[in-house]
Amino acid sequence: MRHGPAFAACLAGVALLATVAVRAQSFVGVGPVRSFVLPTEPRGESAPVPASVSGVPTPAPRSEILATDALRRLPATLRGFRFNGEWAQAEWPVYLTKAQARQPARFQLAFLSAISVMPEGSRLSLAINDKIVAQTELAPPDSVATRIFEIPAGLLNAGFNAVKITVEQRHRVDCSPAATYELWTALDPARSGLLFTGGSSRLGPETPADIAAIAPRGDGATPIRLLLAGKLTPESAGRAIRAAQIATLAGRMQHPAIEFVTTGRADPGLELAIGTAEELSGQANLADLGPVTGPRYGFLPARPERAATFVITGTSPADLDEALRRWDSERSSTAALTGSSAGLRALSTLPGFVASGASERIVFSQTGFASTEFSGRLMRLRLDVALPGDFLPADYDRMTLSLAGSHGRDLSRDAHVLVEVNGRNAATQMLAPGAAGSLERNQIFLPLSLMQPGQNRIEVLAQVPKPADETCVSPSASETRLQLLDRSELVLPRQARIGRSPELSLLAAGGYPFSREGARPILFVPAPDRPSMAAAATLAARLAVAAGKPIDFTFTMTPPTSDAGEVLLVAAAPLLDPAWIRGAGLDPERIRTSWQPTQTERRALPSEAEALARRCALPPARLATPVGSEPKPEAANGFTVLGLRASLPALPFWQPAEPPGAGSEAEIVTGRTALLVGQDFASEKDFSSSKAGHLWTLITAADADTLLAGVECLTHPEIWSGLSGRISALASDETLRFVPAGERQRFVATQGYDLANARLVAAGWLSLNPLAYVGIALALVLCLAASTLLLVLNTGRRQE
Repeated sequence: MRHGPAFAACLAGVALLATVAVRAQSFVGVGPVRSFVLPTEPRGESAPVPASVSGVPTPAPRSEILATDALRRLPATLRGFRFNGEWAQAEWPVYLTKAQARQPARFQLAFLSAISVMPEGSRLSLAINDKIVAQTELAPPDSVATRIFEIPAGLLNAGFNAVKITVEQRHRVDCSPAATYELWTALDPARSGLLFTGGSSRLGPETPADIAAIAPRGDGATPIRLLLAGKLTPESAGRAIRAAQIATLAGRMQHPAIEFVTTGRADPGLELAIGTAEELSGQANLADLGPVTGPRYGFLPARPERAATFVITGTSPADLDEALRRWDSERSSTAALTGSSAGLRALSTLPGFVASGASERIVFSQTGFASTEFSGRLMRLRLDVALPGDFLPADYDRMTLSLAGSHGRDLSRDAHVLVEVNGRNAATQMLAPGAAGSLERNQIFLPLSLMQPGQNRIEVLAQVPKPADETCVSPSASETRLQLLDRSELVLPRQARIGRSPELSLLAAGGYPFSREGARPILFVPAPDRPSMAAAATLAARLAVAAGKPIDFTFTMTPPTSDAGEVLLVAAAPLLDPAWIRGAGLDPERIRTSWQPTQTERRALPSEAEALARRCALPPARLATPVGSEPKPEAANGFTVLGLRASLPALPFWQPAEPPGAGSEAEIVTGRTALLVGQDFASEKDFSSSKAGHLWTLITAADADTLLAGVECLTHPEIWSGLSGRISALASDETLRFVPAGERQRFVATQGYDLANARLVAAGWLSLNPLAYVGIALALVLCLAASTLLLVLNTGRRQE
């Protein structure tokens, strides 16, 4: 028979797989438990949720994938691909071309759950454009499970669509709220997304707006390959990096990955070909470019043997600049985005709910949350808020959280609602035990000082245990312990707006100082090898996303002067002049000692759970011994800021709390550091003078390949917002630590003079410097006392 060899190969593969032992996971999802192996169960069709429970028909999932299917993967976002706890939800905006929207489609889910998850008591729901498409039980946690669901015709729209996944999980054996932290389900981003039957070439992008349809790669990053024709010069490199920024903004990409290539490839991603018509004529992959008589940009006709190719060309370098200008103008002047209302909402909240800086209300329905009834023990609801890049975090005002809904009866005495802001406890509200009650009676006040410029994570944790949980009886779906409505809201006060330098959180939030009005940004790459150039271009594209506009970098390979402008220096550490390192506020000797050639950390082959938990492909740590540690600098108090030195005991009421992840340079610059980011003024004399100095920002690693891997990891949406202080260090385990700027930091005006803003800035400064506040208050009291005494002494009759 014609299919005989293929059938025999399948049988051989099944026999081979049967001889391989299955490795189970640990409860926390960090490694395999060798002594406990789950039996392998048939991976056929999952049992659909009964209609009496789900209320919607569940299409039967399919397990086969046709070789001609094109997979449109999901992009990386702030929430990642992991669902933690008993209830978790994530939403993605997915852009489709007109041809893709007309095509019959299916949705493929590949996921793995923790061993502590009870599959028969847990459920995953898939909704597209706010319509539930399928609900299915979670699979046994012996390996990654795959489910494929048919999407109803007419549900997908050309433009942006919203893909929402909700996971409800229950524990196998432990019914305490603490055990819910062991529950997780992770999507495999390389095997999850929309499936279209047929070749991807005929469904490819056609118009410049279709750049948003470029499919991400397996880790959620969107690859952009810059195809440069001719010799690399500072002008051509700067032009290519600007094109990468415009493409990133046009595609609404949160995690771009830029690469420089000399020939076209058929790999997934976007290929940007930049050059004059004469230069591009030598590329065999661009033979159908056609006649070029002036500035021109757009997609080439789709072909199976090449990736989606966007060309910027003309008859001269001036035509190339004009084509880029027109393209950026078309991108920024697009009046209306296309797509469903749910898709446009998901797109608007992709970086979090973008706050304007003025007083405003954020209703939960605006973020995609729908009213829900919860029957578990601990519900976690996450709200992402993006504040302006020049926001001043301080206690000059407070936020107000108003929850709408109710809780059930017979709750335990320890039932409460806990609110965390950026991983730190902000407020707690107890729930009344016994009778059912409403959540709308009390407002929850949250300190504004826990927020930061850019992305912020606010989590509402509702712990609703019952005395009956001690017997560990699984609650029924009809037993509602908490009802949370979508009209719940968070009220933000007006925020103080002022810049701080050096401060890397402003770089991550808004691209400051390179994006400020009147800046002269310089991109300095002293060794323009392929990995270093890719790292520099990826950083420039991510900064454009933060700024919301392309940043007009001047590219150079020669050292700029200290007064040339704001400098972004990207290079491997061995190629750096020690003066450049010191200019960015780092210690050259410490870096050299930490990254000297030595033995590297040995890594075991990761399990499936460990592989899905990783967001990056960072190299192992270097087991070097850093130079001697230095004492941690004392926190600056109000007298120090005023220029007065005082020896005061470390009393908690005037020592500011150290934020999580803070440390000294000796603590964070070690062999385990994969990437270093430092920022400081060009020279110390500039800092001590009243003349405004220029900031140098340094991105470095032990070698060029590690530099590229570190930059691609740093620009991941989940990690990027963690930049802070004057030095940030990305470790090989994907953790980010920082050194606070301390006394080196100063305020920089970013807004025109406004009396209301000036009042907020002054109040914020006083809240950050309590001793200065006390000193000023005492001085005013003394002045009032002295004036009162003089008034009393000089009033009335004197007795002779």
